[in-house]
Amino acid sequence: MTLTAPRLLKTTAFRLSLLFAVLYSLLMAGACGFIYWASTSYIDHDIDVELQAEATGLVHLFSSGGREDLVTALQQRARYGPRFSHQYLLLGPRDEEIAGNLRTWPATAASEGWHTFAVPRRPSDPRDGDSEPEYVRARTVALAGGYHLLVGESLDAEREVKEHIFGVVAGAIGFSVIVAMGLGVLMGRSVLSRIDAVSHAAGEVMGGELSRRLPVSARSDEFDELAARLNAMLERIEQLMSAMRQVTDNVAHDLRSPLNRIRNQLEVTLLESRNESDYRTAIETAVQEADGLIRTFNALLSIAQAEAGVRRNSWHDVDLSALGEDLAELYGAVAEEQGLAFHSELTPDVHIQGNRDLLAQALSNLLENAMKYTPAGGRVSLRVNRSGGAAQIEVTDSGPGIPAPERERVMQRFVRLDPARSSPGNGLGLSLVRAVAHLHRAAVQLDDNRPGLKVTMVFRRPGQT
Repeated sequence: MTLTAPRLLKTTAFRLSLLFAVLYSLLMAGACGFIYWASTSYIDHDIDVELQAEATGLVHLFSSGGREDLVTALQQRARYGPRFSHQYLLLGPRDEEIAGNLRTWPATAASEGWHTFAVPRRPSDPRDGDSEPEYVRARTVALAGGYHLLVGESLDAEREVKEHIFGVVAGAIGFSVIVAMGLGVLMGRSVLSRIDAVSHAAGEVMGGELSRRLPVSARSDEFDELAARLNAMLERIEQLMSAMRQVTDNVAHDLRSPLNRIRNQLEVTLLESRNESDYRTAIETAVQEADGLIRTFNALLSIAQAEAGVRRNSWHDVDLSALGEDLAELYGAVAEEQGLAFHSELTPDVHIQGNRDLLAQALSNLLENAMKYTPAGGRVSLRVNRSGGAAQIEVTDSGPGIPAPERERVMQRFVRLDPARSSPGNGLGLSLVRAVAHLHRAAVQLDDNRPGLKVTMVFRRPGQT
């Protein structure tokens, strides 16, 4: 997708950057405003202290030396010229101007105390061309004999400081806004580029390329973590789709053959008249074939229910030792009929939480497989015990076993090691075992029994994740 301004403005990264810029600017404005207020307050206070000290000295001079000494002092101070920021004015009893460098007594300073007022700039002031008046901070004092003294100081320097601080504050705020906006654009572009890569990959997956994966960078950030999770999900989906295609092919093969046999046998039976015994035999054969189909569908249904966790709401305490004892009694007789040695080793009181019917079906599948592939004279064993606090079921046989490369594959549905699929069975036994184990949070492991196969189901301890 093309990176456009509207898309960029809609990104969360840009909006968060903009919000951060506003908050940061407000914070800087508050901090700089406090600095501005503290600086100007200090300047104002320093001016007042200086003016108070100057006025106190002149009043003391007037009290000790009289009017002439005060006038002399004011004339000496006035000689400093226009660059001297202090303003002085001494009025006589009839409000006549006696001495000082201030042109007129300001009307706003009629009473004794502190005053701030504006006066026209002096002709000799270098800033005389400035249209703004000159602001003065002054202390007025009433002297004996009807005299009045004004001691003031120009606020031009303070105004320049304030303007400078204001400029710094405005510049800092503007710079922070520009930087934050720039970072927002960069972050937005970065986020959009990664989202576009994910969107492109997702589009290819939706188009049927299930092998496509989301890009993962070397930064290992939250986007990479999410991409890794999604890739694992896509890997699982691809495996499920592949398994579903394989299941479809196997179902078509395994169900078509018995259905064809049923149809052909019934068709042959109908070609000519037969006696009651022949019809009964044909019907019994068809019923047996139908029972095989029903068993296949029941196994598929059980696997689907176990994988979906449908029966998890009917869990209760299951005594695996008692379950093993029941199955050992049943399959011990079957093993004896087949000329096999059957051995059981059951630790008492091995309990778990689960569904007894599904566990019995899974364990029955393991025992049936063991007996089916173990030749006469061989041995089959069943063990129920605890290992490290975890319940454990173990079924072993002395048959041909399963090659190590095939042990994972035989756990899939309809997978059989007989390429011709001539031996009885539907290839769903171990698939059901794995589904039931997964439902009960148990691990299934296939190992070499030397000779034969050893299948172990290990149930997690309570509270173990």
